[in-house]
Amino acid sequence: MLGADRFIPLRRPAETIMTGRPGSILLLLLTMVVFHWQLVTGNARVPFDFEGYHYPLLYQIFRNLQLGVLPLWDNSSYGGLPFVHNVNAATYYPVHLAFLGTLVLLGIDFTLRLMQFLAVFHYFIASLGMFLLLEELKFRRPTALLGGILFACNGFLLAQSQHLGLVETISWIPFAFLLLKRGIDTGRWLFFLLLGVLLAVMLLIGFLPEFLGFLIVLGLYAVWLIFNSSRPKLRSLGLFAGSSALAVGLSAIVLLPMLEYTRYSPELDRHGGTPTTPLITALIPDFFGSSSLQTYWGSIDPTVNYFYAGLLVLVFLPFGLLTRRKELRFFQILLPLSFLLAFAPTADYIRPFFQALPLIGALFRPLDLMIYVPFSAVILSLAGLEKTSDGRRVPLSSLAWLLVILGLCYYGLAHYRRSVLDEAAFPALILLIVTFLSFALRGAWKAPVLSLLVLELLFLNSGRFFAAFPGDPNAVGRNYVDSTNRELIELFQSDRDVFRIAVDQERMGGPWNSAFRIWGLESVNGFDPLVNKYYLDFLTRNGLTWRTNRTFHLGDLDSDVFRFLNVKYYVTSRDITPPHPDFEKIVDTWYRVYRYRKFTNRYLVLPPIESGKGISANELAAGRAARVVDYRTNSRRIELEAGEGGSSLFLGEVNYTGWKARVDGREAVLEPVNEIFMSLRVPPGHHVVDLAFSPRSFWWGLAISLGTLVVVIVAGLSRVRRRFEEPA
Repeated sequence: MLGADRFIPLRRPAETIMTGRPGSILLLLLTMVVFHWQLVTGNARVPFDFEGYHYPLLYQIFRNLQLGVLPLWDNSSYGGLPFVHNVNAATYYPVHLAFLGTLVLLGIDFTLRLMQFLAVFHYFIASLGMFLLLEELKFRRPTALLGGILFACNGFLLAQSQHLGLVETISWIPFAFLLLKRGIDTGRWLFFLLLGVLLAVMLLIGFLPEFLGFLIVLGLYAVWLIFNSSRPKLRSLGLFAGSSALAVGLSAIVLLPMLEYTRYSPELDRHGGTPTTPLITALIPDFFGSSSLQTYWGSIDPTVNYFYAGLLVLVFLPFGLLTRRKELRFFQILLPLSFLLAFAPTADYIRPFFQALPLIGALFRPLDLMIYVPFSAVILSLAGLEKTSDGRRVPLSSLAWLLVILGLCYYGLAHYRRSVLDEAAFPALILLIVTFLSFALRGAWKAPVLSLLVLELLFLNSGRFFAAFPGDPNAVGRNYVDSTNRELIELFQSDRDVFRIAVDQERMGGPWNSAFRIWGLESVNGFDPLVNKYYLDFLTRNGLTWRTNRTFHLGDLDSDVFRFLNVKYYVTSRDITPPHPDFEKIVDTWYRVYRYRKFTNRYLVLPPIESGKGISANELAAGRAARVVDYRTNSRRIELEAGEGGSSLFLGEVNYTGWKARVDGREAVLEPVNEIFMSLRVPPGHHVVDLAFSPRSFWWGLAISLGTLVVVIVAGLSRVRRRFEEPA
C-alpha cells in the first residue's frame, strides 16, 4: 500500500489532464486524424482545385521562400500578372508561412501529400474552435466535445474541401464568435485585440467571398450581444470597431495591392441563390449518388449539392429550436436567417442589396452563407440533446424524420423518375434503431443512441469522399510531372531562350497549366480568376475564344498573338490538321508539342515608337533581339545597342502599374504599346536597362502592417507586464 500511495500525487494530475480540457483537445485531434486517415497516410487525395489551383500557388510561394525572394510578380500565367494581387494565394497567412518556412529550413520538398496535412490541421482547428465556443455557451464538456466533431465533419465543409481557402476561413469562425462574446461579456479590450488579430488572419487567407459572408453574420452577432449586454453599449461598439480597424491595418499588405489592381480585373459574376436541392442530402446523403463521380446524377456541382450534417443533428434539432436558453437565442434566429440568405428564391430577393455595395458588393455570394445552417443547427441540436432526458421524446423526432425520408423517396420517383430506396435504406434503418433503443431503454438510452449516431457520422459518412478522393497524391501535382511528363519538362527547361508556352485548354483543361507554375515555366494561359481584362480583350480581338472565365483556346493558329506573346511552344492533345506551316511537331505522345517557327523574342530593339501609337506584327518581327543578362522573378537586366537616331526597346511584359525602368542607372519612362505591352526610349549607343516590378501599394501595405503589428505586440506585452505586477 505504501508503494502504491507513492504514485497517487502523480496519478491525479494525469487523470485531470485526460478528463479535462487538454484531454478533450487531444481526443479531438485523434478523431480528426482517424476520420481523415486516408489523407494522413497518403492513400487518398483532395481533388479538383486543391491539387490543380491551390497546390501550385503554394508551391510557388515555397520556391520563393527557398530563394529568399518576395513574390511580387507572377511570370507563370497569362503572360505575367502581379502576384501581390492574388489574394487567393494566401501568401502571408501565418499558418502557411510557418509550415512552408519549416519545410525550407529542414530542406524538405513541398509535395501535395504534405499539403494535405494543412487540410487535416484546419479540420482539427474547426473542431477545436467549436468545442471552445460551446463551452463558452455553457454546454457541458462532453456535449461540447461532440459538437466539435459534428461541426468539423459536417457535409458542407467536407464537400468544399477542394477550396482550401474556404475550409481555412471557416475553421476560424468559432474562435471569432468566442472572442467576440468574451470581449462583450467581460468588457476587456484584450479580447477585442485578439479578435482583431484573428480577423486579420482570416483576411490574409484571401477567400474574400466567404470572409464577407462571415463579417455580415459576425456583425449581427455583435449587435445582438451588445444590445443584450448590461455593459456600456457605446464602449463595446467602439471596441468592436477598433478590432475591425486593427484587422484592416494588419492585412494592409494584401488589401492595398488588391485595391490597386482591381481596375485590371473584369467584373465578377453576380451569383444567385443556391437551389434547395442540397437540403435533400441532409437526410439521404447519397440521394444524388454523391459518393462517386461515376454515379452522381444531380443537376448542379456535386460539391454544392451535399449538405449532410449527421442524423444526430436532425434528431435533436426540433428540441433545440424550442430551448429557452438566452445565450442561444441568436442561433435560433441565425438558422432560419441563413436559409433565407443562402437558398433560392428568397436569396435572390435579398442579395441585390449586398451586391450593390461599393467595392465589396461583387464578392457577395449566397453560397458562402450556407455554412451557418449546419453551424447553428449543431449548436441548437446539442441544446436539444442536453434538454432531453426522457428517451420517450426521441422516437417522436426519429419517426417524424423517417416519414420525411419516405416522402423524399416518393419525390425521387415522381420528380426525377428515379428510385432512391437503396440510398434511403441506411438512414431509415439508423432512425428505426434509434427509435427502438430510446423507447426500450428509457433512462439508459443516451449512451447506446449517441454511440450509434457518432459512429455513423465518423465511419459511414459518404461526405468523406469529397475530402478523400480515390488516388495516390503522389500521382498528381509535381510528382505527376516527374513520372509522366519528365521529358517534356526537361525539353522546356533546357531551352535557354526567354519564352512562353501556349496550351490548348479547350481539350487539355485548365489545371494542366498549373504544372508550369510548379516548375517555373511561363505560359500565355492560366487557371486563375484574376485575369487582366485588357489582356482578355487583346486575345479576343486576335481570334482567341474564352472557354470559361479563366481558360481559353487558341482557335486561330494564324493569329499574331503568338508573336506578341513570345510563344515558342504549343501543347495540345490532338494533331493540327491539316498541318500548319508555322507549327513543327517535336513531341508525339498522348499529348503533342509543336514548336512555333515564327517565335519572336520578348525584348526587341525597334525604330522609335511614337507615343500612343501601336505596332504591327511585321514591325515586331523586323526588330533586333536585345540580350537578356539577368532574368529573375521580379526583375530583368537587358543589354542593347541603340541605333544612331535612338531606338525604342519593346518590352513584351504585360503592362501593369508597378513596373519601373532604369537606363544606365537613371530612371526612364515606360510607355504603353498596343494597350498591354510596354516600351521605352533609349539614346544611341550601348545601354543597360533594368526593369523591375515593385508596386508602391505593396510597400505601403507592408509598412502599415508592420507598424500595426508593433502596436499589437506592445499592447500585448504591456498587458502581460501589468498582470505580473498585480498583487496576488
